[in-house]
Amino acid sequence: EWPLRPGIVVSKMWTRTRVDDKKSLQFVRQISTVINPRILSGEEEHQMLALRALNILLQGSFEAGGDVIKDNAEIYRIISKLLCSKNTEIQQTAAETVALMSSDKKMCYNLAGHNFNILKTLYKSPEVADEVKLRALVGMSKMCASSGGDVNRNIIAEGAGVRIFKQIRQLLLKNPTAEARKWVIEALAYLTIDAEVKHDLVKDEEQMKIICDFSTDPSPSTSYSLSCIFMNTTNTYDQPEVEPEMQRIAEYAKQSVPQAHELDSEENLKTRWVNRKS
Repeated sequence: EWPLRPGIVVSKMWTRTRVDDKKSLQFVRQISTVINPRILSGEEEHQMLALRALNILLQGSFEAGGDVIKDNAEIYRIISKLLCSKNTEIQQTAAETVALMSSDKKMCYNLAGHNFNILKTLYKSPEVADEVKLRALVGMSKMCASSGGDVNRNIIAEGAGVRIFKQIRQLLLKNPTAEARKWVIEALAYLTIDAEVKHDLVKDEEQMKIICDFSTDPSPSTSYSLSCIFMNTTNTYDQPEVEPEMQRIAEYAKQSVPQAHELDSEENLKTRWVNRKS
């Protein structure tokens, strides 16, 4: 968990500077002067170091990291390029950047358009290291979850979440290290927004046992993800009711109306957890 330590330092610095617009702007500019020249250098090693710095920034202060990315649209092209590198270390760094950036909805949409198929190729390739595959699958998990459970807003084909879930399960059982579990837990925090995934996960005794065992001693980096998994699988999140009149108006105006999956119905939820208890 060493990247979290400098990330915490960055977080503290950002907290102190964000109270003053001038100081926060200066903070972002200073970081950009370190990252941007390396991004534009054309050398993979330098670009990898820039992405590593960005990864630490995103873990420490996602807001500041987002501001740096806004300042350099070239980052999206460089990520695509480094994902296709023959160097495992460089691939892993780029895949981790995708996994972290995809937590933001807008960045997730931008990344999905350029990189989803690249990530798909990586996790299917027998030549790619498991460490790279895990991070690629986390990025894809977040892309699949970007609709927030609304089937009308899916940017990835329906059913992709279940396929990714099966791949993650294989990697977890094959390589049950603490590092692998951390990435799997983060992926599941997003994948379980998908009704089909949460339905399959609850029925999966082996994987549920790993999750429950892991939750007895969670690290600071996984506590939130674990709580999201349990919240999603039990549907204990805020579900605003859509008034019939507003729904008709939205349909008339040809606006997307949030539509829950049939597996997220109250009846299916009860069946899911009754079966789990038995």
